[in-house]
Amino acid sequence: MIYLLPKEDFKEVTGVLSLNFGSIDNKLTLIDGQEKSYPVGVAHFLEHKLFELADGKDGALEFVKLGSEVNAFTSFEQTSYYFTAKDQIGQNIDLLFQLISSLTITAESVEKEKAIIAQEIDMYQDDTDYLLYSGALQNLYPETSLAEDIAGRKEEIKTLSIKDLQENYAHFYQPQNMSLVLVGDFDVNEVYNDIDKSQKRHFSNMGRSDSCRTPLTKTQVIPKRTVSVPDISRPKLVLGIRSSYNSQSLLKQKLALQLFFAMLFGWMSKSYQDWYEAGKIDDSFDFEIELGSRFAFVLLFLDTEEPIAMARLLKQKLSKAGQMMDLTEKHFNLVKRELYGEFLRSLDDVSHLASQFSSYVADGSNYLTMADLLEQLTLADVVTIGREFLKEAEMTEFTISPQ
Repeated sequence: MIYLLPKEDFKEVTGVLSLNFGSIDNKLTLIDGQEKSYPVGVAHFLEHKLFELADGKDGALEFVKLGSEVNAFTSFEQTSYYFTAKDQIGQNIDLLFQLISSLTITAESVEKEKAIIAQEIDMYQDDTDYLLYSGALQNLYPETSLAEDIAGRKEEIKTLSIKDLQENYAHFYQPQNMSLVLVGDFDVNEVYNDIDKSQKRHFSNMGRSDSCRTPLTKTQVIPKRTVSVPDISRPKLVLGIRSSYNSQSLLKQKLALQLFFAMLFGWMSKSYQDWYEAGKIDDSFDFEIELGSRFAFVLLFLDTEEPIAMARLLKQKLSKAGQMMDLTEKHFNLVKRELYGEFLRSLDDVSHLASQFSSYVADGSNYLTMADLLEQLTLADVVTIGREFLKEAEMTEFTISPQ
């Protein structure tokens, strides 16, 4: 699918090419019913290797020659490649298509990449915020690929073979599994013609390999876990909430939950103000909402001297969420206006807009409808969606304490 979002008077254009292939897609069910498993981290590994072009050139360097910036990232359910350029948009799109249209690897290059990714994995282990996030997921989704680093585990990466990479490339790097989002100042007809020519040049001979993603195995939540690390002065707590995703619109569900949790625990809420004034929390207090086709969770982060007491207090508040005094029309409208302002600001950042739009394409949601969705959502809608989310919820506590 191709989405062209022209915006006049902007100096740059951003293109994001995304595939429905992420870190949790390490198990496949083939059309004949056969199931295949691969090392966790295979999607991220392919993301790295595809910058090696078929003619031996470095894909990143070729973008630099065009005066452009390029990068890529792997999330739980997507791999995305993106560029930002001021001109030569057609050439940038063609190079982006060239980047992912073939896989050229050797045993030597794969072994070299394994060492690079092992260093990347080691680097994360020194980041306490990353340890807090990953520790929560290990509690919420134990023994699943969601509990693993997106880059994988070093011991599993060592076993990754050329055949593993080729099979995953064949299954997921197909035109029907891709979307291109282009945002910025460009001529729509000219760019559309450029895209059409590039598609025929790079994708006309690509084969088709049918398979489907395997659902995550539902495992028992680990209710509580604590680890100790050096170099922190104050305990860090995350309360994780795992639920089921039932909404037909990921964007609507996420918006409703953002409004719901902002009213409960956002900086304008009574709970936040009371805890902040009492010194129980500081500016580190925040929440994150992650929804996908196979998962739904919310994480509440805070630095606190009282992790046990604060975890208990947060759970008490959540158990009475439907009756909390912060769930008023006045507070609801304030939080809604805050989200609306964030949305308007995102429209003035072509890179952010392209990224946000691309992240909802697979679900069939349209990021540009956010303003309409905010207008349509009522306090009753938000409370209902929030209550349903918590009704199905399982919770965990993960704490990092100073050694």
